[in-house]
Amino acid sequence: MKKKISIAIIGSGIAGLTLANFLHKEKNLEIEIFEKDNIKNSSTSGIQISNNARIILNKINFNQFNKKNYCNIHSIKIFDYKNLSKIASLNMNFFNKKNSEYFCIERNKLISFLLNQLNKNIKIHTNKKVIEIKTEDTNQIFFQDGQMKKFDIVVACDGIFSNLRKKLSKENLSFRHTATAYRGIIKNMGKIYSEKVNLYLGKKKHLVIYPINQNYDLSFTGITNDLNGRSKQTYQHLSQKNEIKHFLRDFHPLIRKSIEKCKNIYTWPIYSHSNTFFGKKNVFFIGDSSHAMAPFQAQGAALAIEDAYILSKLIKNNLFSVKQMEKIRLNRITMIKKRVERNLIIFHLHNIILQKIRNFILNIVCNKKLLATMFFGKIFNFKA
Repeated sequence: MKKKISIAIIGSGIAGLTLANFLHKEKNLEIEIFEKDNIKNSSTSGIQISNNARIILNKINFNQFNKKNYCNIHSIKIFDYKNLSKIASLNMNFFNKKNSEYFCIERNKLISFLLNQLNKNIKIHTNKKVIEIKTEDTNQIFFQDGQMKKFDIVVACDGIFSNLRKKLSKENLSFRHTATAYRGIIKNMGKIYSEKVNLYLGKKKHLVIYPINQNYDLSFTGITNDLNGRSKQTYQHLSQKNEIKHFLRDFHPLIRKSIEKCKNIYTWPIYSHSNTFFGKKNVFFIGDSSHAMAPFQAQGAALAIEDAYILSKLIKNNLFSVKQMEKIRLNRITMIKKRVERNLIIFHLHNIILQKIRNFILNIVCNKKLLATMFFGKIFNFKA
């Protein structure tokens, strides 16, 4: 009997669970997932999933998921953060197709969907922290509890603060010294935000608000260049009330009142990888552990889903190699990372003349289907 290929997936986030979903029916594979914590089901944040990733999720039955748990997005509206005057409106139906719409969802709802799709043959180990990998003929994984296991393929999906990447790539995260993020969920805000993402641009800051289900619950993410203190290297650091007031001080009163309804607002510094790292030998890195980037294009989760899908195809076809993964993925990721860095500048302009020029261009590009397709099509029209 032919020996099965053993695969270790480190991390039970979106990247790791998506990969497991595409591989779990392959009879020649043995898959184990290792998570350093418990797999959390508490409400923490929303995420945006654009068309390029929705097409991939549909291949693992996302269209059968309860529609009450997410919200399809039909437009992205851009406003001035002080007076709420509209700058531009991007019609997402330029890119949406039936059952393949841009959508927003609470992160843990998507995690639950991905978990529930897996068959019982997948072994999931929680509270099992991997501290080191040695790449030899077979990959040796060393755990914090002193145990060691060997696998033919290891896929690291352990996020932006991946310790495994530090050890294999010898590269540290680069810190965005000029940006800090805030996020939270506001319950039952009504139909005013239904089926659209609202983006508010301002001087050295911006705010995104979007619905995450059919109950009109909203997720928001605010980014500021005006640091008022320095937050910890974590996504679970509760911000202080004075931090939020400082961030919201010159927003329109309606926006301030909406955000102030949120009970728990978390904060974190913006980190990114200066280089993309796909791994070494038969150890692969995907998602944020490979190419963490600032959240200025709403592509973090989408790119993780793309990575998982592409790697699954390579594994199924027995063509898996880090060089092959890099050949397929590097140009696209580099293109999106450049847009992300550019958006940080575009969103936070403080010169009035430059703001007017930006607003004029955004209005033209977003309102014309041909121009919108030319500008955004490279991101949203990904061929899965």
